Amino acid sequence: MTEIWVVRHGETDWNRTGRFQGDLPVPLNDRGRAQAAALAESLRGAGVTAVYASDLPRAAQTAAILSEALGLPPPVMEPRLRERDMGPYRGLAYREAAASTGRSLNAAGWLDLQGLPGVEDDRAVRARLLAAFADIAAALPDARVVAVSHGAAMAALQRTLPGEPTATVLGNGAILRLRRDGDEWRMT
Repeated sequence: MTEIWVVRHGETDWNRTGRFQGDLPVPLNDRGRAQAAALAESLRGAGVTAVYASDLPRAAQTAAILSEALGLPPPVMEPRLRERDMGPYRGLAYREAAASTGRSLNAAGWLDLQGLPGVEDDRAVRARLLAAFADIAAALPDARVVAVSHGAAMAALQRTLPGEPTATVLGNGAILRLRRDGDEWRMT
């Protein structure tokens, strides 16, 4: 049975200042690199056999740190693991986007863009992520794989997959553990 541990990339300056990154090529900051190194330490001995990543710099950098620290081959870049397409909100601060949409920030200071025109919806995010996971599982049956992705994409999985998430807030470096059960993926 294949397990995919979906990991949120380390911190960027835009994460720290509350700005939507979407598909923009924002790199890790020093704290993000330290988070990736700490995550690698926590994964030692966990039986991870491969690392895949979104091709956006922050995810690719996180994955490279994980792969090297775990003594694994370089990560496989998988564009379907990218962040949700934020459409017209890409690059805006959360507060700017909240003001323009009339929505409020949640308790964690995050603005949910789900359902807004021009923003990729949960169904589309889920479909592309699950297609990537199916291909990974076909290539690596009965393996434990890390897939470095993004916060809003992972939140879409949390809202749409069965099972109990390992974390309710997906901070940088958080892990969402998925297991394939027949044809269905579920959080474990």
